[in-house]
Amino acid sequence: MTFNHHKIRFGLLMSWRETRAAAGKFSFLVLAIAMGTGALTAVTGFNASVHRTLSREARSLMAADIAVRLPARPSRDAMNTLKSLESEGIQTTQVTETVSMASSGSHFPVLVSIKGADFARYPFYGQLELDPAGTILDKKSVGVSDDLLLRLGAKLGDSIRIGRQEFRITARVVSEPDRMTTGFTLGPRVLFTREGLAGTGIITDISRVTERMLLKLPEDRDPAEVRAKLESALGERARITDYTETNPTITRALDRATRFLSMVSLVALIVGGLGVGATMQSHLRQKMTNIAFMKCVGGRSEHILYIYLVQALWLGLLGSLLGVILGAFAQSVFARLVAGYFDVNLTLIWPIAAMLQGMVAGMVTTILFSLPPLLAIRKIRVHYITGWPKGKRFFTGRSGGAG
Repeated sequence: MTFNHHKIRFGLLMSWRETRAAAGKFSFLVLAIAMGTGALTAVTGFNASVHRTLSREARSLMAADIAVRLPARPSRDAMNTLKSLESEGIQTTQVTETVSMASSGSHFPVLVSIKGADFARYPFYGQLELDPAGTILDKKSVGVSDDLLLRLGAKLGDSIRIGRQEFRITARVVSEPDRMTTGFTLGPRVLFTREGLAGTGIITDISRVTERMLLKLPEDRDPAEVRAKLESALGERARITDYTETNPTITRALDRATRFLSMVSLVALIVGGLGVGATMQSHLRQKMTNIAFMKCVGGRSEHILYIYLVQALWLGLLGSLLGVILGAFAQSVFARLVAGYFDVNLTLIWPIAAMLQGMVAGMVTTILFSLPPLLAIRKIRVHYITGWPKGKRFFTGRSGGAG
């Protein structure tokens, strides 16, 4: 079958006429493809946007150039290593994280996630935001998250008891630059100075704590060199990351979520493909007599197949194009959902690669699910009915045999 611009124009014209006759039915076909490709584009594009943001804001997310995470209190050798680095112009600070119980007044105690830091140094990058702004914590005061105030029925200025001491709530924690790197938290957040945390008495040699050592390097210092030195001194128990790599904890969680949502999107696209196949089959069944007429006046099966294939292709292209555009803008929905957990400005990019992927997936789905009913056109043959008045013969179309 030779294709030229006249044949293409004829196919487009005939397919357009066929589509206008069943606009509502084919609107469903376009919508089914658009929903699947839109979901796939939104998920893949948002993943690319987050990876771009993580690479750009790596220092702010870690609050440092290098972060060392230890599952217990640092040993004397570890502290000596850090002190030796300070003599080389590297700034260091220690952040202690643990869990405890907090109570206020007659309310039941609440499990809280505790963070103790030296706020004269922490954070090296990013900004710790407290409300009221400019609040300075001391050894008798704490900053707490909104959910703790709600659960304890407390307000700013009230007292809260943690461990063996009471502390005054002087601020709400609005955002922490390294919150995403702390992993899963068991309860509302409470911020202490290191002196205040020591005064609670909850940190002992047998306490369950996570220690993070944050390092800020001079501009001319190679992070790989410092990291290698830390790995050699601290051993396998320490998990060391630097700003040149995307945080592994975040990226692993993001990639798992993306794979799961992509599978859901592909399932939605396949369901849409089933709708495409059912729509084309129903349409061709209704057009069986018209197809038989075209064969009666000399139309060949491949010519008729070409008309309906063109129809399926441009409808699939329309649905895919609509879907990828909607998916590109739908990234903002995901951004709003995670805005409360991201303490950085998420930069949404125009996901060209994700859009191309969505277009290909939409077109492949359209073709695969349209071909079975379209190939059945070859089996439609003319069936003449004789015996009508004045000896006229009429025809109908029915499936069976070769066309």
